[in-house]
Amino acid sequence: TMKRPASKTTTMKRPASKSGKSLLAKCKADRKKFCRKSRLAPMVVACLMRNRSKLSGACREAFSKLKKKKSGNTATVLRSGGVSAKAAPKLEEEEEEQNGGDSATIRKSKSSLPSLNQEIIANGKRIPKTPYCWKGLSQYKGKCERKDGKNPTGLSKTIQLTSAGGDWTVVKDGYGNSFCSAITYESVAPIVEEKGWLKKKPLSKVQTFQQLWYVVCPEGVQKSDGLHCKHPDGSVYSLAKVKREAAVLAAVHSGIGKYVERQDARRGDIVQLYRGSRKADYDRRAKGGYGHSVIFVGWVDAQGNVSENYDSGTVGIRYFSSQPSTNGVGEANECFVPKSGQSCPKAACGSCKLTSESITIGRLTGPNH
Repeated sequence: TMKRPASKTTTMKRPASKSGKSLLAKCKADRKKFCRKSRLAPMVVACLMRNRSKLSGACREAFSKLKKKKSGNTATVLRSGGVSAKAAPKLEEEEEEQNGGDSATIRKSKSSLPSLNQEIIANGKRIPKTPYCWKGLSQYKGKCERKDGKNPTGLSKTIQLTSAGGDWTVVKDGYGNSFCSAITYESVAPIVEEKGWLKKKPLSKVQTFQQLWYVVCPEGVQKSDGLHCKHPDGSVYSLAKVKREAAVLAAVHSGIGKYVERQDARRGDIVQLYRGSRKADYDRRAKGGYGHSVIFVGWVDAQGNVSENYDSGTVGIRYFSSQPSTNGVGEANECFVPKSGQSCPKAACGSCKLTSESITIGRLTGPNH
């Protein structure tokens, strides 16, 4: 019997079977595409199994030849260092990865991310770290919109969306600044354009998508329950809903997204945070209500650990966006208002202002969800 050496960094591995080697050879390209973080053979097999609907024909054919002797509908158990493919998903979940080079370590706890979420994360990583500036906050008054007439859009590049009635373009920020809605829009809108999801829609639909995302109320309509916003495509939503849902509402209204429960949130989901009084919700001139458009990274516990598991130990959220606390583009934590008798966990968050109704989560899905 071969024994593992004493060193913790080196392990002896038994070679995979001939069929296992054949599988890995034929799935080499798929492995690079979907399973780059998987190293041991059984972990690769488990990862490929989770992505089997996306695999190439040669790889799927290789998989079909691998059947357990006792069961005809599961993959053959490959062994490497005595670990079976059946156990591989647990090993995969225990791998840790750094998110976007930031300091927070994310522990995988669920199945592989939806491909669109992965694209959103990748787009976010490409955005340069531009400084934060938002005209709605008093400390930035006069700094974001200046007399030279440049456009303060918060984008690091110009983004164009194509419609059946023409193009709708939001230009690059004229001052090199950023703010939250722009950063999440820049993470998502290029995907919408690349997939062509809105190209056959009227221009008014594309305008409404962008205006809802940026929390724009182009035409106020007063109703008994407060101010409502009428958008270019004729849709009318209460200002409260627009502020509380914003980017999530934009995706859902356009038929390319869906709402997501907290326990189902995944990295790369779209999130709208909002803190405000009822008056601030319904009156756009009221002070005190303010929101934050972000991309979900994970849930935070009292020690500052981040995971995708939402449970009784969750005290807050970690997100990617642009905010004053990071002086622009970056990741930050924010916590819920502490329960009676508890204090804000300073080890986890800089502030504790979120309430149970402060978070709306959505996911980009495309039109066929």
